[in-house]
Amino acid sequence: MLSTEIIRLSRKFIKGKVLDVGAGSGALINKIPNAIGIDLAPKHPKVIKADISNLPFENETFSTVFATEILEHLDDETLEKGLSEIRRVLITGGNIIITVPYKENLKQNMVTCPKCGTRFHRWLHVQIFDEHRIKSILENKGFKVVKLRILPIGFKVYHSYLNYFIIRLLKKLRIINPQETLFVIATKI
Repeated sequence: MLSTEIIRLSRKFIKGKVLDVGAGSGALINKIPNAIGIDLAPKHPKVIKADISNLPFENETFSTVFATEILEHLDDETLEKGLSEIRRVLITGGNIIITVPYKENLKQNMVTCPKCGTRFHRWLHVQIFDEHRIKSILENKGFKVVKLRILPIGFKVYHSYLNYFIIRLLKKLRIINPQETLFVIATKI
């Protein structure tokens, strides 16, 4: 369901050959012609096993790259290498479409392994993003941010009959507190 919302929000920026980094189940690939994906644990025939920090593609192979719900899992070094690799395989003028949790409180989702006592984030998130940080990171990598929105995507997807303003009102009244998502589209310059 989230893939439908991401495509709706980015439709006019999707063009040419498409790469989905961290493709998971292949939900985006199933809805976009000319799309392939990479993942550390492929679960779809059009997804190959590969790592974001070493993409197995020639320079300037793709017109569009999706990186949805992946960057928050990367340590600083892998984030740096991964964005460099995405830039390398993206054509000049091509778009990267990103979603990440917005201002996530990592401490709030920490859990402890009952066997070894190790503490870790329940979804293995290690990065926190806000609009200023993501824009700075992308600009330093040679991208120009062309669209940036903060959305309550998680809640909106499951309750599509509620529009954006109703969700905002419910949030202000503290009736709901959906995890907000930072939705970004940037162009390689």
